[in-house]
Amino acid sequence: MAHLAFLDESGFMLTPTVRRTWAPRAQTPILFHRYSHEKISAISAVTVSPVRERLGLYCHLHFTNISHVEVAAFLRLLLQHLRGNIILIWDGGSIHKGPALNQLLSRNPRLQVERFPVYCINDLAGNDFYRQSKAKWQTWKKPKAVEAAGEGLD
Repeated sequence: MAHLAFLDESGFMLTPTVRRTWAPRAQTPILFHRYSHEKISAISAVTVSPVRERLGLYCHLHFTNISHVEVAAFLRLLLQHLRGNIILIWDGGSIHKGPALNQLLSRNPRLQVERFPVYCINDLAGNDFYRQSKAKWQTWKKPKAVEAAGEGLD
């Protein structure tokens, strides 16, 4: 029996986006920001325990682009946290290849790596997490799920 882990990465630009706001009519809000290209890169894994009793979400944020070195460091921490074997499922991204990852994978027989087929990369579990996080961080508008959950509570 092994843990099942779905791993993915994403990036968040910290410049505000132009969207519809909650401002009163004819009172356009003014957003002040520096025109820097600051970003946050995230790597996360959604895990399922062998007996399917527990789900886990592990996430690391970085202020630089993620490379195979950061992926290897994240996997080392995941190996320390989860007991037993881990079946890791990820896309075929270029950051999943490199000397640091090759060394980690050769030294850890508990970790078995599988790749998603190219046609289902957009359906990764982590992509919904990132998509919702981006929407929440970039706007002040309530997510639709929160609005729907609040309906009928009056």
